[in-house]
Amino acid sequence: MPEKELQVLTHNRSVDLGIHMGMALKALTSSRASKERFRKNGYLVADRVITRDLCDSWKLTALRIAQDTGRSIRKETASDILRYRVVTGETIKECWPELYDLFSAPELRSWISEVTGTAGIALSQHLQSAININVLNEPGEVYRWHFDAEPYTVLLYLSDSEPEDGGFLELYPNANLETSETLPAQGRIQFLPRRGSLVLMDGTRCYHRVSPILRHYQRVSIPMVFPAQASRARPENLDSYLYDQAA
Repeated sequence: MPEKELQVLTHNRSVDLGIHMGMALKALTSSRASKERFRKNGYLVADRVITRDLCDSWKLTALRIAQDTGRSIRKETASDILRYRVVTGETIKECWPELYDLFSAPELRSWISEVTGTAGIALSQHLQSAININVLNEPGEVYRWHFDAEPYTVLLYLSDSEPEDGGFLELYPNANLETSETLPAQGRIQFLPRRGSLVLMDGTRCYHRVSPILRHYQRVSIPMVFPAQASRARPENLDSYLYDQAA
């Protein structure tokens, strides 16, 4: 590709990113009320962060990349079930630079810092898990109960779900490892994904999962990880469990 043409494409992508970030930041408020909600509960929901038209376009792109390069993960133990399709961060950075630019934009980290009251929000050095595309679309697919290895996770939803579909984000705010086995059902929060919505969560405080898919539909989400310090080590064998396909 000629150098001049490459520069034009890069410039246009930058302009598009600025438009999308501008739209997103209008919905990402850091008001006193939103800060208090996050402090109290460990999570915050922002609706209509990106437009429906953009969501529809990005959903098609996500599904195409997942079809071409995604990994089908099927892991089951006595206590855990993990069934989903995933595209990891290296592929996103190479194949979908627009999404990667949104993830890496300093404005997004600044908003997370304002809402959480945490200075030094960084990009994860573990690119594989830093940003993913997660697709669940078959009955029985589920993402297990877990805590996150890093404090802050952003979940951007590119699809709508109905109660009959399953695929709720379920969480217990302010949980810990000692209480996770005895949490009462009445304390569980359920969030039904809406396209264009975003959830900011402290995944080390919120015990969470994706509930089982009940019927065929495309549940598409973009999880993004933002550590409070860039050099934090990930638990041993975690990436192998999440991303290695069964032999």
